[in-house]
Amino acid sequence: MSDFRVLIASTDPGFSAAVTSILAAQLSTAATDVIDPQRLRAKPEAMALVVDARDDALGARTVVRTVRAMGFGGALVLIGGSTNAMADSELGVATVAVDRIAFDLVQCIGEQMALASAPFADQVTRARRLVSAGEIAMRLQHALNNPLAGLLAESQLMLMDPQTPDQQASLERIVGLCRRMIEMTRTLDGLGERPLSTRTGVAN
Repeated sequence: MSDFRVLIASTDPGFSAAVTSILAAQLSTAATDVIDPQRLRAKPEAMALVVDARDDALGARTVVRTVRAMGFGGALVLIGGSTNAMADSELGVATVAVDRIAFDLVQCIGEQMALASAPFADQVTRARRLVSAGEIAMRLQHALNNPLAGLLAESQLMLMDPQTPDQQASLERIVGLCRRMIEMTRTLDGLGERPLSTRTGVAN
């Protein structure tokens, strides 16, 4: 069995077959396997991971961030999809255009493998922090929104009843503060990457 294993993350059998054929022709020592990117729940046991990003670039980058957060330090290549040079650079990812697969794929894997010979410690650490930040933000948003929404509703109900001027002013301040806090928690939506907690299955 070959020690050099390449995983192809795609749900398109035709695409997977084409990439497998290219790798077989140009990198004959490599063993290839196809995995469903939605079933990635463990660090891939491979030297390289080729991700199909043609129709879902955002989903492909979620896969990339997730496998880096898992500690995968091998070569990572995205096929197609819009590029984000800064994000790719931070995570040690190469992007190959669909019409350049036969020309550039193996070269990109080789270049990524050269980089992978040195640990991806910084990239892995950054990716793990992004995933952790997303989890914390999601929990914090949920923990704050429920009591704030309840306090806002109670204050608005009290405003419907006759109040003294001082009570009216206090309740209006409470309503305004609750709305500001709820708006602030909404800014947590874009923090970090959400984990693939709803996906099932294991592939490695």
